[in-house]
Amino acid sequence: VQCPNARLQHGRNRDAFVVAPLGVSISNATKTFRKKLYQFVGKLMGLAIRTRQYYNLHLASVVWKRLVSDRVTVDDIEAIDAHSFQTIRGVERMLTLNSKTSVEQLDSKALQEVLSKTKFCTYGNDGKIKDLKPNGSRTPVTPYNYQDYVDLLTAHKTNQGKAQCAAIRAGLACVVPFQILTIFSWEELQDQVCGRVIIDVDLLKQNTKYPNSGINEGTKHIKMFWNMMKTRMTNKQRSQFLYFVWGRSRLPRSSKEFTQKFQIVNCGKADSNMSKVDQYLPIAHTCFFQLELPKYTNEEAMYKKVCINIIVVVFTL
Repeated sequence: VQCPNARLQHGRNRDAFVVAPLGVSISNATKTFRKKLYQFVGKLMGLAIRTRQYYNLHLASVVWKRLVSDRVTVDDIEAIDAHSFQTIRGVERMLTLNSKTSVEQLDSKALQEVLSKTKFCTYGNDGKIKDLKPNGSRTPVTPYNYQDYVDLLTAHKTNQGKAQCAAIRAGLACVVPFQILTIFSWEELQDQVCGRVIIDVDLLKQNTKYPNSGINEGTKHIKMFWNMMKTRMTNKQRSQFLYFVWGRSRLPRSSKEFTQKFQIVNCGKADSNMSKVDQYLPIAHTCFFQLELPKYTNEEAMYKKVCINIIVVVFTL
């Protein structure tokens, strides 16, 4: 499911996903079935590592960290759920501004204003209210029980999704031994499963060939293309371009992992009508990782036409 920041359109990592809750009011059989589905996801991750066929997974760091048994911190939670800690951060700002070290030292009236609408409950990954203790949604947070609220909220948020991630890890271990998983940092595991998040233009360029005679790395429109990729496009646009030409949004981690080379070829129809060449769109053949690139007269025209294609790709995802 989408992370809280994505649902609320607030904070960072709005494109990240987290594991969905197993559910409370469901049968044990249903819970077992859902865990098996998570195990299957883990097996698919293992296959991605073994075959180097990457998956376009935008999972939050809290998921990847649990898969390598790394500790989940409050910073990890705030990166995907900024709203849940707003009250705590407000109190911390009060402590700093007043040069105090504990809530007991703060003016009770001012503190009560910050805590006025806070109860012992929070929103789960599914957007539903979860009580932090019995009748939590009816229990107000006061200066006297504030620390209990902090402890319960932190424990709930940092432990949320552990069972689901344990199931994914068990499935992953069916393909990749546990001993190997412990070697990876969470970022390295993400790269192993999904490919590199940052599109390395130089790596793509090194793994490009030009089958047609008359074009090569030094040809005018080819030089414009690589300059456009490197200096004008954002990483997100490069990822979208890659999806347009290859059907995947991330590159392999190294040259030896490329199962096919990127090809840039002539665009016959456009090249036969050079007076109107800037009006033509490039053509992609995703099965062959191939781009028919017209010989545009300038980089601006090339950039606009490529952007039109990747915008279409975004709307069809």
